[in-house]
Amino acid sequence: MLKLFFYSFLAISVIGCKKSTGDGSFGIQSGNLAEYVVSPDATDPSITADLNNHYVYIDTTGPLKNTLVVFLPGTGAEPKNYRGIVQEAAGLGYHAIGLMYVNDVLINGACSSTNDITCHSNARREIIDGIDRSQYVSVDPSNSIMNRLVKLLEYLQNKYPSQNWGQFLNGGQPNWPKIIVAGHSQGGGNAAVIGVYYPVKRAIIFSDIDFLANGSCPDWENKPASADKIFTIIHPEDELIKYNYALSGWQNIGLTNFGNVVNVDSATYPYSNSHTLITRIQPAFSSIIQFHNSTVVDLYVPKDASGNYIFLKAWQYLLGD
Repeated sequence: MLKLFFYSFLAISVIGCKKSTGDGSFGIQSGNLAEYVVSPDATDPSITADLNNHYVYIDTTGPLKNTLVVFLPGTGAEPKNYRGIVQEAAGLGYHAIGLMYVNDVLINGACSSTNDITCHSNARREIIDGIDRSQYVSVDPSNSIMNRLVKLLEYLQNKYPSQNWGQFLNGGQPNWPKIIVAGHSQGGGNAAVIGVYYPVKRAIIFSDIDFLANGSCPDWENKPASADKIFTIIHPEDELIKYNYALSGWQNIGLTNFGNVVNVDSATYPYSNSHTLITRIQPAFSSIIQFHNSTVVDLYVPKDASGNYIFLKAWQYLLGD
């Protein structure tokens, strides 16, 4: 089974006060942002797979939007590879989580040659809720995205009640209308499918689209009622997602109904209110998947002369700020 692994060669140091929570997790206060690093099994001992840490951020001084951003890593990656986008969300006043989940199977790699229009959605939905639908993944309810998110929110509410993480729960389930879900690569596809099947506030796809090699459209892309809340960005030289596949998928979903594709390198915020963005800027780090990673993976995102991520305005727009 085809797998794709992302490796980070950059260690990021955070200056602040590190405080153990007593369960193997810890918190750091750095400037206005609090960072909580939480092992998934610290929130629920029945979570037994893919135990790399969740990364959680909140601005402890400024006004909050009372909206949660959940970011899902790409195949084989983990939340620590995407701290930039999650920290930016927190800096804008969102409660923000980089969520670890079961992401060891490359979904397009497994499904693209099957000619089965339900393959992608069945695999992604099993990853999301843990209900057995797919031969290509094996995720039970305890290890699902939904259980991991619910148990993390319960954990955070218990540890930091004044921060009101519990507002993102409703009857023991995610309170989807108050949640923006985003992700990179496989995580972007999972975010989109969540956006199709659940009433989220917004879904953001970084460097991904589902496709079938025979040209058929995966079934979840034919649900245009969700198009108004789905946004995307990709580099046209993406090594894993052919640009013509992306254009076709965007059209199938209905994203092109909201205007032309906009290049964020030359356009200005708010990018003509387009739902489809691209960048052609050279990545900050070279690898065989450099363009695929360049939109949001910390190591690869270009920076300006001041050392800031060059896509901050684009990220803000995608987040709905």
